[in-house]
Amino acid sequence: TRLQKEMGRFRVLQKRLKHRRVKTKWKKASPLSDGSEVNGLKSVKTFTHRRENVSMMKQNEPSKVDPEEKIIKGLEKRLGMKKCKKKELPTEFKMDGLDYVMNFLEDSGSNEDKPKQKGSTRALQQEMPPVESVKSSKMCKRKRVHFDLPLESDINAEKSEDITEVNESTYIPPHKRRAKDIKLTQLRRKIQGLINRLSEANIYSIISQLEQFYTNHSRNDVSTILTDVLLKATVQPVLLADKLAMEHMMIIALLHCHVGTEVGAFFLQELANMFNALYNTPPNYGPGKQCDCVLLLFAQLYNFKVVHCVLIYDLIHKLLEHFTERDIELLLVLLKNCGMEIRKDDANSLKDIIRQIQAKASNETAKHSSRVKFMLDTITAIRTNNVNKIPNYDPSLLNHMRKLMRGLARTPGTVMNESTQLKIPLKDLLEADKHGRWWIVGSAWSGRQIDNESSDKASVREVEMLELARQQRMNTDIRKNIFCLLMTSEDYVDAFSKLIGLHLTSVQEREIVHVLMDCCMQESTFNMYYVHLGQKLCEFQRSHQVTFQYAIWDKLKIVDTLTLIQCNNLCQFLVHMIGNGAMSIAVLRVVEFSELNKTEMSFYKSLFCSLLEKLSVEKSRIVFTPLAQSHLKQFGSTILLFIKQYLMDKRTSNYHIIKQHYETIEQFLKSM
Repeated sequence: TRLQKEMGRFRVLQKRLKHRRVKTKWKKASPLSDGSEVNGLKSVKTFTHRRENVSMMKQNEPSKVDPEEKIIKGLEKRLGMKKCKKKELPTEFKMDGLDYVMNFLEDSGSNEDKPKQKGSTRALQQEMPPVESVKSSKMCKRKRVHFDLPLESDINAEKSEDITEVNESTYIPPHKRRAKDIKLTQLRRKIQGLINRLSEANIYSIISQLEQFYTNHSRNDVSTILTDVLLKATVQPVLLADKLAMEHMMIIALLHCHVGTEVGAFFLQELANMFNALYNTPPNYGPGKQCDCVLLLFAQLYNFKVVHCVLIYDLIHKLLEHFTERDIELLLVLLKNCGMEIRKDDANSLKDIIRQIQAKASNETAKHSSRVKFMLDTITAIRTNNVNKIPNYDPSLLNHMRKLMRGLARTPGTVMNESTQLKIPLKDLLEADKHGRWWIVGSAWSGRQIDNESSDKASVREVEMLELARQQRMNTDIRKNIFCLLMTSEDYVDAFSKLIGLHLTSVQEREIVHVLMDCCMQESTFNMYYVHLGQKLCEFQRSHQVTFQYAIWDKLKIVDTLTLIQCNNLCQFLVHMIGNGAMSIAVLRVVEFSELNKTEMSFYKSLFCSLLEKLSVEKSRIVFTPLAQSHLKQFGSTILLFIKQYLMDKRTSNYHIIKQHYETIEQFLKSM
């Protein structure tokens, strides 16, 4: 290195200066003025007199500084050796291993400078010049020898080159590298010891120490070491026990909530890469049960709400591609450990997967009849919510671990929360090194490559939909998203799946009903699309039915302010929702039929006429059955009176149909 070169140059200059500094003899002095002479030599006066003479000589003579000594002092200053006592090397030199080089140079210099003690007088004669030559050299003009020393400009240029090299690639000294390696080794030993002692009793202390590691060390180092230790402890050729897998994944789930989502994301990415490597290893996807252990870890991460069901569906679809005997075995591992949780979160997607599995199983029954039959029995138990028929499945263990996890949470409500779930597809996890990690805040992501024409069309359409949403007074982002989904869906089934896929909270789901009602009433002609979608929502969840009830009550209060088209659309919507059984006839109990104005009277006449014309006699009995309840009997008699008074007109064409329905409903209510 350049530092060693400069040190070597410094030692060479020192040796040359030692040879040039020859001690001169005292000249024979002439007799002093006072006549005192000692053996023909200059008499030596007192020490003070001698100092005065020296100082006067220095004042009289011009100051001459040797340029070589100046360069040596400059090098000493740059190397930090001037401040050291007794020419001791700084600690940085010793830690970098340069003290050995300096000692070697000093030894070699001392051997060259000092004569051998046991040698002959020839060595002394060769090294020490004779007195006559010294005298003659003093009498004649001295010729100064110039060495090839670097100029100050060259030194500055070399220094600037060193600085640029350091800036381009930072140099880490060997002692710092060794110190970092030692720290990482110690950190690995500590984490390994914690994981080895992992149990249900001491999991709280282990989580606290791991959080302390994340505070005192680099997060990347801790996540890398922790992931490596956990994968080595859980992914074994022998299938891992369910409780052991839950305890290890509980650590990731708690750190995912306490430290940050990047902890769970890092572990999830490494787990996905391991699964991909094992799945591409023929013939049995890796040695032993390693692939089973990886899928078991995925299932437990989903049970603790670290990942979303999208990743589980991607794994199932990947296993359905070949559908070999080994794939069926891996499918059973997934469905047994998290099938019931998938059914709770997204039942419709599970139905689609069950259909695909049954279609595949029908073609492979001849090959793997026993395994396929066992898998179909498990799927049937999951679909029918029959936990007892799932083999080796104990829901109490999962409930106990979840309860323990909630107790270990730093703040209630932070664990097993939908807001911290990672909704990352398997494809994005496997291509993270290529496209980036969009699930980490601040991380670069190249995105998916889309054709320019299709992207331009999509952007134009998106702008148009957002402008239309603004015109319809969709003033929040949630309403805008719901409106765009309703307008861009192919049919009501597609719209329903997209709306469920938004994963809104219970409060945000109410906006679906309000936006649907507004869109239905704004149509120029009535569209059955909204009726089918509303009926699907009411069948899916009762909370939607309650929200529809309150939304209809709000619309009935402002009937007299609506336009004719809006009244007609609302009337048709109510007729089909009540006639199909999605809504009860009791939704009209808030109406005061004795205080109706002209517009409201026309609206309710049209409503009951259309409803009775649509229904058959048997269907009308089912629709009006809720009026037989004790608290609704007065409301039932009010409706019968309204039908008899305003709808049974002999001049109308539908008089006989309405009369028949009226008599049927009256007899039915009296009998109840």
